[in-house]
Amino acid sequence: MGTIQTRLRIVNNTDTDIVNTSVSGINEHDWDEYFRPDNNFSGIFIESKTFVERREELKPNASRCAFTMTLTFQDGSVDTFVMHQKYAIDCCPGFLHIAKSHNIFYERDNENLLKITVENTREQLEQKRKAEKDKKMKEDFCN
Repeated sequence: MGTIQTRLRIVNNTDTDIVNTSVSGINEHDWDEYFRPDNNFSGIFIESKTFVERREELKPNASRCAFTMTLTFQDGSVDTFVMHQKYAIDCCPGFLHIAKSHNIFYERDNENLLKITVENTREQLEQKRKAEKDKKMKEDFCN
């Protein structure tokens, strides 16, 4: 019996690089031997404003293909969430944001893609604007 090919894309729309990813909570009976997040999404770097996409192979009799992913950012912030990869084809998302430093959104398309997007919170964006404004005022004052 074959597997069902899906894709997992993590989009880093934040202003900070993701310096490490880790994946746990995998039921090895739900996945192909190699094409699963704990094998191909652990220990990767995702530059700010870019994405990484990998192929994930699901067994047809699998129920949800749950995984837990932790994203560690260059500034030390951390996000951890649970998701069902089978959401890419027909399952409930099962999304749970366990440790929250950023906003996380998810969606699927008609081509078995699960897209998870990480974005700055409103507070982070306001802090960035304030820091840029303060820097500009300081530069103007010094000139």
